[in-house]
Amino acid sequence: MRIKPVGKLPVKAVRLVDSDHVLSHFSLPLLSDYIEEVIKGLADFLRKEKWDILHLGPIAGLYEHHVELREALEKSFHGSCSVLEEDGGIQTYYKLASTWKEQFSGLKKQERKRIRRSYRKINSGGLTLTSELTSAVNLDEKFREFVHTHQRFWRYMGRGGHFGDWPDSYEFHHEVARVQLERDRLKLLEIRLSDNCYAYKYGYRFGKRHFEVLPGRSQSKSLSHINLGRISFAEQAKNAIQDGVRYIDSMRGRYEYKLKLGGELFRMSNIYVIPKRIFSMIRVMAFRVLARLLNLCYYRIWFLKITPKLPLRPRPLWRIWIRTNTFS
Repeated sequence: MRIKPVGKLPVKAVRLVDSDHVLSHFSLPLLSDYIEEVIKGLADFLRKEKWDILHLGPIAGLYEHHVELREALEKSFHGSCSVLEEDGGIQTYYKLASTWKEQFSGLKKQERKRIRRSYRKINSGGLTLTSELTSAVNLDEKFREFVHTHQRFWRYMGRGGHFGDWPDSYEFHHEVARVQLERDRLKLLEIRLSDNCYAYKYGYRFGKRHFEVLPGRSQSKSLSHINLGRISFAEQAKNAIQDGVRYIDSMRGRYEYKLKLGGELFRMSNIYVIPKRIFSMIRVMAFRVLARLLNLCYYRIWFLKITPKLPLRPRPLWRIWIRTNTFS
């Protein structure tokens, strides 16, 4: 947790230290039996500090202790703070069956036909499909290749890609991948057709869940007749089922192709705690208005809609937006 001004604004915000989307996966790493005790300790600590807003979120769609968390916050900060809960968008999950055959049979008829057709085209074209997880022996090499594949796809689309948009993201993810590989949690899946790699699926497994992070996919025109997206999903699901996974967390947002492949949508939320002090409330109100304006004008209009159409080299996201967007 950190307490510090956000950008150049005189607002002291408290939030968990994380990367761009870690919390949307995991929410708070607290066992239900300890939520009330930990939140009480947090409240006691904050009573001795100067702060204006506490943010917990986004709370993942499948987070199991949402009610207990909200009740603990209201109890611990009762009377001195307002506890607000706001919409945090939507998140997609795939619920997995115990076998790929059962999972496949649960898809809609049209999707089953498309997946079968793609596998038949691979076989009739004399190609060999293989899927292999990255190991400690080849992590550095495969991670570089994955990043290159991911970036090449997004540059083809006129965008910066994750590793171009988010400052220092290559170093962050490479280090996390190395550490989590040692704990048998890294799932960097390389999918090859004969001698050529055409896709990567980068994520992590923890318990009975698989957490997607980023994909990488070839733009080879020679493979345009094969539905590479659906084949990638099938290979990922097979690997996850083999691992005993029950849910694939496919991250934030609504995507029709994910819903067609059996994805389900779950609502996310953000929880904010604001002290009932007149100057804190005024600062927070002004700060959140500015954060929303920045999100609208810079990110949604300029970054997402205008810059892809301009002959400009993609630039990283502004750090001020990164630090304020969760409060918008």
